[in-house]
Amino acid sequence: MKNILILHGAIGSKDQFELLKHQLVKKYNVHSINFSGHGGEVFKSEFNIAQFADDVLSYLDSNNIETIHVFGYSMGGFVALYLTKNAPNRINKIITLGTKFNWTPEIAHQEIKMLVAEKIEEKIPAFAEHLKQRHAPNNWKDVLAKTAEMMFEMGQNNPLTIND
Repeated sequence: MKNILILHGAIGSKDQFELLKHQLVKKYNVHSINFSGHGGEVFKSEFNIAQFADDVLSYLDSNNIETIHVFGYSMGGFVALYLTKNAPNRINKIITLGTKFNWTPEIAHQEIKMLVAEKIEEKIPAFAEHLKQRHAPNNWKDVLAKTAEMMFEMGQNNPLTIND
């Protein structure tokens, strides 16, 4: 059977795709990871697309997987494309869903406005509690803050160009 890796989006985790994994297991060896800082994984020194791509490569190497298909949701799709650019011999095919390609300062600003922990706690407390549980033992507010910083940087210097 072919291998497929499912990558989650920003502030997400691999557990969000259990139903999809269950559907795919009939035809694929299904793999999923939490990016560093997500889903309880330890934060690494960097919190950016390059680090998340390294997380994937480390997983592939530690599991002796030479090449793999990837389904990436949102940021996970962006990571898959970044990997294809930087390690093309490791990625077979990519399916993305909800992936934003065009990062500008204005777009980053709009996205960052949705990552204010205090507003989430006030307006959607159930989601705040869900994020708290999803990222424990990490502080979910740190995940949001680091994601906002990453998006700001992507708005200033998109890791992927239109030519990519």
